[in-house]
Formats: sequence, C-alpha cells, structure tokens
Amino acid sequence: MLSLLTLPANCKKNPNAPDVATQSNEVLTYVTLQKGTRLLCIAETPVHTEFNAVNDPVEARLVHPIYWQDRVLLPASVRLLGSVSQLNQPIAGRDAELGIRFGSLQLSPEVLLPVKAHIDVSDGEQTWGGDLTAGSQWRAVQYNVMGMGTYNRHVDSGPRLMGRHYKVEPGEYWRIVLEEPLTIPIVNRSAFRP
Repeated sequence: MLSLLTLPANCKKNPNAPDVATQSNEVLTYVTLQKGTRLLCIAETPVHTEFNAVNDPVEARLVHPIYWQDRVLLPASVRLLGSVSQLNQPIAGRDAELGIRFGSLQLSPEVLLPVKAHIDVSDGEQTWGGDLTAGSQWRAVQYNVMGMGTYNRHVDSGPRLMGRHYKVEPGEYWRIVLEEPLTIPIVNRSAFRP
C-alpha cells in the first residue's frame, strides 16, 4: 500500500512536481543542520556586475554528499536556489560590489526546503568587491626620520581610477553558510518488510 510523503512544516512541495509516494512501512526522521553550518558548493550560474541585476536567479550545487550516521542526508545533486541580493556598479574610486543570498534548497525535483543562507566570501564578509582603487598618478613624498635622515616614497595621488566589474564563473567553489537551522526529512525504511 502506498501513502503520500508527509513533509515537515518548513517544507513546501514543488507545485510542478508529481506526488511522492513511499511504502506504508517507511517512517520519516528529521535531522537539523545548525546555524553556521558551512556547505561547500559549486556555482552553476554565471553572474557579472555589468549584465546582472538585483533579484536575478543564481544556482549552486553541493560538491560532496553530507552524511548522517550511515545515510546520505544531502546528496551531491542537491541544488541551492538564490538570487543576487546586492549589486553596486563600479565608480571612480571603488570596484563593483556583488552579494548573493539563498532562499531554497532543492532536495529533489519534488521537494523544496526554505533556507536562509549566504556565501562566506572571506573572513565573514558576504559580498565580493567594493575595494578602493588606486590614485591615477604617482607622487614622491619625503619622509623625515629623526636622527636618521630623510627618504622619498612614491604614493598614489590625484583622482582615483575607475573601478572594475566583478564576475563569478560557473565552476567556482563557494562556502555557503546557513543563517538559520535547517530541518531535513529523511525516510527510515523499516527492517520488517511485508
């Protein structure tokens, strides 16, 4: 006898997918990944600050499966679905800035889990770029050191250079960080088969 898979409250069924059926002797267990869990993913969507806009869709795929006890909790085929959350064009003096956030985890073609996550770019930063650009001219500056004398040093001066665009290529590795706990349903198959 078949029964429909019951999803936890935080899951939503993909409206375009067929119903998922499980054997009646299968029971669901829920495993929670804690806030701050890092998932190693690979970019599937190219993103460029010159061509993309805020809210453009972005996809990433899990690189390695995640295991719980002796089971695969999240297979490597799991996709994270998100969007461009911040995009600042380059200006004179600053490079472009790009941020991406994720709102869904596609557990299977039938099941989407809501997720709140961002890409850990470096040292907790959530955006790429935004670096200051150098000045457009070099200038010699004289420094005096008491008891030692003087020396010249070349420094940037003048108006700052125009910033550069930032791009993400498919195949780039990302560390995606969960901002909230994520509960994942897994099917436990009964040891007693009819």
